[in-house]
Amino acid sequence: MDRGWPVGAGAYELAALICAGGVDGAGSARPDTQVLFRPLATDDTGVRPAPHAGVLVQGYALRPSTAGSVHISSADADTPPFVEARFLQSEGDRDLAARVLDWERELLATSPLAALVIEELVPGPGVRSSDDVVTYALATGMGIFHAVGSCAMGPTDADVVDARLRVRGAPGLRIVDASVFPTPPAGAMAAPVMAAAWRAADLIAEDT
Repeated sequence: MDRGWPVGAGAYELAALICAGGVDGAGSARPDTQVLFRPLATDDTGVRPAPHAGVLVQGYALRPSTAGSVHISSADADTPPFVEARFLQSEGDRDLAARVLDWERELLATSPLAALVIEELVPGPGVRSSDDVVTYALATGMGIFHAVGSCAMGPTDADVVDARLRVRGAPGLRIVDASVFPTPPAGAMAAPVMAAAWRAADLIAEDT
């Protein structure tokens, strides 16, 4: 509900699925990017509202090919795991980051939006080349909180859970959340996780 002030509405007023990278490896021009629009400018932290009006346009890959990792760091369960997020390591992910920025700039230069845009504050008109875009993104960007795969499902003993979501080596224990997906679903996590939970309920009932 919009209460008439900058932080009185939802986080994003508009979301779009776009094809920023052209034809993918499967020969399909399917959406590869989600773009989010926020009617609010932020300061250099990317979190606090800026002291002026503005719009924030964010984009991220729906199917990134760069994979991070999570590993146990100690036998002590209270010791945090070793997490290596990794971003934009693959050539495809780096190329897509530059294409997304091009798409966003083209959109904001299109009427009637163009008449409302005074200037580009970040990353700024000086960030043009693919290398510049990747360098800027790595220095200032953040994840979209759609991480998956830390307990990925798979057919081998090296995979944490099997096809019935049972944890290998821990009888009676199942995992039912986004961590069991081997690859990211293309979009938000809520519906896929609910679908996994629905299926898990059937599996648990069958095994009871």
